[in-house]
Amino acid sequence: MTLNQAEHRHSGIALMTPEQVHYGMEKQIHKQRSEVLAIAFQKNPNRFKGKVPVPKSLPVAAWINKPATDELESNLMTSVSHFH
Repeated sequence: MTLNQAEHRHSGIALMTPEQVHYGMEKQIHKQRSEVLAIAFQKNPNRFKGKVPVPKSLPVAAWINKPATDELESNLMTSVSHFH
């Protein structure tokens, strides 16, 4: 992976790096962010206008070039047919 994939955080993948998502670290990082935000809220709720902050939601899927819907369905059907 390049330096950009290891350091640059992308808004489309919940401010994670591509490397973190690729290696499956996103759920642990999301949990840690939630814990840090909860602690920050406890220490100073006025900073957050009395509302507990939450980290950006994790995406269901992330694409560089998202395939057309019919192509996704075709690939899914091909994959499913291989299991029968």
